[in-house]
Amino acid sequence: MYTPQSATQELQRIRPLLRSLKRKFKRYQQLIREYDPKKENPPNYRLEKLELEMIEIIQALEQKGIYVRRIDKLIVDFLAIRIGQPVYLCWRERERTVRHFHGTAEGYQGRRLISPFDEWQIFLVKN
Repeated sequence: MYTPQSATQELQRIRPLLRSLKRKFKRYQQLIREYDPKKENPPNYRLEKLELEMIEIIQALEQKGIYVRRIDKLIVDFLAIRIGQPVYLCWRERERTVRHFHGTAEGYQGRRLISPFDEWQIFLVKN
């Protein structure tokens, strides 16, 4: 479980992984766009390799309670507790810190700014 501060710290550690994931995803999309079924050598091997590499990164993050929601725009959720209920601390690319949260059933559309009250009084870490 994360607090806004610990999620921001973890974000700094995982940024290289997220950048790598995004690069692989862009390459994957490029290979699909360039694929010509008339060619003798479809990029199946390269696509499969990229898929496995992306899955490996995503699974490693999920083991830490970090969930990649969108690769193209890098939207990432960190599992947290708010008033005894699970929530996700939400970060998207170009944000410097983790400053938003949403309920587990709400998704990105339910994203709200973490108020000072939320940050200091509500988010609790269960070890």
